[in-house]
Amino acid sequence: MIRSKTMRIGLLACVSVLTLMTGCATVKGTSSGTNNAPVGGTLAGTDTAPVRISLDKEGMPQVDIETVVVKVGQRVVFVGPTEFTINFPEDTPFDRQKFETGDAVINLVIPQRVKRKFQQNIQEIKFKYDVIVGDKVLDPHMIVIL
Repeated sequence: MIRSKTMRIGLLACVSVLTLMTGCATVKGTSSGTNNAPVGGTLAGTDTAPVRISLDKEGMPQVDIETVVVKVGQRVVFVGPTEFTINFPEDTPFDRQKFETGDAVINLVIPQRVKRKFQQNIQEIKFKYDVIVGDKVLDPHMIVIL
């Protein structure tokens, strides 16, 4: 948990600069959805995958990456409105399903134990998650490569 306001501002600035420098970590390809939303992963040379959350005119959450792809041990940093929630309504790679923030950042590391939790002969697992802002919900995806 980021304790000081200065550290939170520093993290937000760092993610913003890295995102601008690298084109938002978007990689070639699109999600399997019909809207051709980008698939994204970690920033070049890092283990961090930023997901920027914005709001449209009606307050509906939007993400810059519809499907974020990460490996076990890598980090997903959600940056957006001051208050938002990330919720995994079904399976989750984490110990809990719901993550809330009041300081615009949610920082999650994919735990090593996800490999044991999903003991199957598969190379990746797709998780649906919700981005919740107020009473508005968006449901993008996360793929974890085992």
